[in-house]
Amino acid sequence: MTPNYHVAGIAKAALESAVLYLAMQLGRDGVLVNAVGASLLATDGALRAIGEQHARATRTVQARRSATGRAVDHEDVARCVAYFCSPLASNLTGELVTVDGGFSRAYL
Repeated sequence: MTPNYHVAGIAKAALESAVLYLAMQLGRDGVLVNAVGASLLATDGALRAIGEQHARATRTVQARRSATGRAVDHEDVARCVAYFCSPLASNLTGELVTVDGGFSRAYL
């Protein structure tokens, strides 16, 4: 377990709840509400919160256990956001997409 990262699960659950609530409240007005829940990215905030060594170790485990065999990078998240902003997602709302290479679905 990564020290100081335990709050991430609580934050992601709150995000999912807020997305569903807002989608129901704003959908009839034509507002689509979706979110991206990415696994650990090497950002300044993450590195400060858990430390560079722990972040590196966590990303190594995620790469090893994910279905894609690699950790998520910023481009993966950006592509998902671009999809949400495109006409391809014109009637998609209330979704929290987890961009983690299948890590959260792995049973290994």
